[in-house]
Amino acid sequence: MTRLLISTLTSSLAATLASTLASTSIALFSVLALPLIACGGGGPSRPGPLSHTFDEVFLDQLSMEKKDEMFKSQHEFTRARGAHRKADADLAEERSLLQVAKNELAQAKLEENSAGEKKKTAEASGDMNKINPAMKDARVAELARRAADEKISARKAKIKHLEKVELYAQEELYHREARLEQTKAKLARDNNIKPKDFSYDKYEKQVQDRSKRAQKAKSVADKEEQKANEAKAKWEKARQQVEAARGGGM
Repeated sequence: MTRLLISTLTSSLAATLASTLASTSIALFSVLALPLIACGGGGPSRPGPLSHTFDEVFLDQLSMEKKDEMFKSQHEFTRARGAHRKADADLAEERSLLQVAKNELAQAKLEENSAGEKKKTAEASGDMNKINPAMKDARVAELARRAADEKISARKAKIKHLEKVELYAQEELYHREARLEQTKAKLARDNNIKPKDFSYDKYEKQVQDRSKRAQKAKSVADKEEQKANEAKAKWEKARQQVEAARGGGM
């Protein structure tokens, strides 16, 4: 009897322990998997810093004339940095405009509901002098709400476009930086300046890799621009319908 009781308790404890371990494993897997799910993995990767940079101090011995190409590359790099800052600012502005559009949609829905109630009241009165303008106001309010919907779609499409523009601007920034480093490395090579472990080839390959990334990012941005333009055209059409309805026609 004692052995049977011990055996039963042991089996019960083992089952409980196994269940607990299984639950813990599932929970732990969920926690570990969450960052991976959040990261997605399907979108384009952000560019990182350059792997190879050339210390300009090694070129101090060269004349200003010999460094003319380097100065041109520095100018292009500065322009690319400015373009990236502008892309950031444009994206931030469009995101704020989206919030404004959401507020406008909420107001348009209220006005549509109000116009609908007024239309019902007018119809109940049987007075055509009240029914006709109420019907027109209800139609205008409906079209205005639809236009507000299209405006939000257009804003969202523009944000997607500007996100890709910002990514391209960052890729191009690193591309221009890579060209600057290559120009400095070429100056060193052409003037027989060879710091420790210097290899011009790695700077050339770095430019090629960064150029390909920038070109790919631009292609994606161009495709998103087309989508944004299509969404904007739909919004403009909806807005024109509102204006036409307000002008007199039902």
